[in-house]
Amino acid sequence: MSVAMLREHVRATAAEWDGRHMLWAAALGWLAMFDMGGLLIWGHDLPQVMRAWLYNALQFGVPYVFLVRLSERAIAAGLVTPRVFLGVTLLVPPLGTWVGGPLLHPLFGGGEGWTRIDDLDLCASRLLTFAFASLLYLRWREQQALLAELGRAALERERVQQEVQTARLLALQARVDPEFLFATLGRVRRRIKEPGPAAEHLLGHLIALLRALQPGADLRASTLGRELQLLRAFGRAAEIEALQAGRIDYEVAPRLDGARLAPLVLLPLLRGLAAAVPSQRWALAAQERDGRLVLALRARVPVGAGTAAALGAAEFGALRERLVVTHGASARLDLVGAPDLGLRIDVPLQLAAAPAAGEDPREEDEDQDPRPDR
Repeated sequence: MSVAMLREHVRATAAEWDGRHMLWAAALGWLAMFDMGGLLIWGHDLPQVMRAWLYNALQFGVPYVFLVRLSERAIAAGLVTPRVFLGVTLLVPPLGTWVGGPLLHPLFGGGEGWTRIDDLDLCASRLLTFAFASLLYLRWREQQALLAELGRAALERERVQQEVQTARLLALQARVDPEFLFATLGRVRRRIKEPGPAAEHLLGHLIALLRALQPGADLRASTLGRELQLLRAFGRAAEIEALQAGRIDYEVAPRLDGARLAPLVLLPLLRGLAAAVPSQRWALAAQERDGRLVLALRARVPVGAGTAAALGAAEFGALRERLVVTHGASARLDLVGAPDLGLRIDVPLQLAAAPAAGEDPREEDEDQDPRPDR
């Protein structure tokens, strides 16, 4: 460790010093007073006890706590190993005896009749104290490391479970409802007999939807941008007017297109609302708040008479479950009352890979010919 690096770590350790460290130093000073029965001998002399406590806390406790914190910082930086605590244990007693003590004598008095033998006795007894303190600290440190490892394992297990559940939802999302497919193909067949490219356009929309439904081999989670793309594609293929462009206003920052979002939430939700109140217009806004993704779906003015009833009758149980298995227990789906009638989805913000350059999943050219052979 270079001198400059040591100086930087010392400065950082000093900057973090606060009342908690002084309490630990005071506790160590009190523990040190039990050596050789000192506390029992002075028990009848309260001023002597308080002065001895002050001495032990300042000349031994403070250096020990400071050096332990400095060692922890150096270990975290990979500069030393935990064996450094042995050096701290061996350094503090002589440092406090022959450096700290003389510096404190002018401030707190004492030292009359004190000999070198007393210094050696003090150093040896404090060596036992801080050897015991170091053993306790190392034991506590091992327990904290074990708890941290268990916490990381639990988080990893939860992450794997979320990925498994998300993969299941993606596979479920990729399944095409046979009734919807046959109904759409029936509309295509009927429009083939009509003049114009209406049949080819509808077939192109259906193919675009089927392609968007496929999660792909490397997709482990859906994103907000992908879910919005599926919502638009379904609205065109199913020819649901309430899901068409202009009926839903989107306020989504490009950065949030890559935010992870549970599959099978937005599309079933808006599909059900569109069926219940087809004349209602909606606004969907996405914001980042304190590390979380907040989606707000609001009913636009004028609010239909059945909008509140449709929101109240919506089956949110399955949607909440999908949010929880994908995002964890903190995910929420709540109804919002007046004046902004609607609902709010609140999940932890996790950004997936950004869309490729030149691709914006939020917008598609409505005038582009969707036929697959064009």
